Amino acid sequence: MQNFNQKYPSLLPEVFKYTSEEEISNSGVYAVLKKALSAIEDFKTYVETPKPVAQPASKPVKKPDAAPKTSAPKTTKLSKTKDYKDLMKECKTKFGEAMLNAEDNLENFNKTMAEIQRKINEFFQKSDN
Repeated sequence: MQNFNQKYPSLLPEVFKYTSEEEISNSGVYAVLKKALSAIEDFKTYVETPKPVAQPASKPVKKPDAAPKTSAPKTTKLSKTKDYKDLMKECKTKFGEAMLNAEDNLENFNKTMAEIQRKINEFFQKSDN
């Protein structure tokens, strides 16, 4: 149509004036239409061609070499043994009694302290063997 204004598509002319085939061929529209047609065909092949699926690159996971587990014999601390606890209880009791009687009899206090030290030394010497 010759009298249709593309800037105002809502305003239609009262009478349509059509362009003849000769005027269309002379206007150079065919070259533009051929380019548009080839672009549409290229786009069609692009759309219809499946996308290549890339395989995810898997990196080998290095596992650290596990150190051989050595089962060392479990040693219980001396402070956790019943003998140790009994010895400490006895030493605390004797020390408390010696402190109460230290004012009256200092010599007895010194003997009690020496006895406590001897018992502790014997306990640790016995546990070392």
